[in-house]
Amino acid sequence: MLSSGLEDYFLGTYYFNRGKYYTPVAGLTHLVPEKEFSGYRFHHNDPVFFQNGMRLTIRAGEQINGKMYGPKPGPADTVYTTYVWVYQW
Repeated sequence: MLSSGLEDYFLGTYYFNRGKYYTPVAGLTHLVPEKEFSGYRFHHNDPVFFQNGMRLTIRAGEQINGKMYGPKPGPADTVYTTYVWVYQW
């Protein structure tokens, strides 16, 4: 799964410039602009199938052929805390 931006995964827009929001599928419950946020995303209508574990990778700027894409001069140090609930039937 690849998204064009972290906020896109949570169905937000442009670095969450519209503030907090809540939908049945995704939302933003806490926001300190440019510093921290808490969001949720449910996958009951678009399940993510996996076996033997899963890895979530977030890219925040990357270098391709010597050119930096994303934040300049590069991504800031970031701390992520993630919670995942998996239900099996």
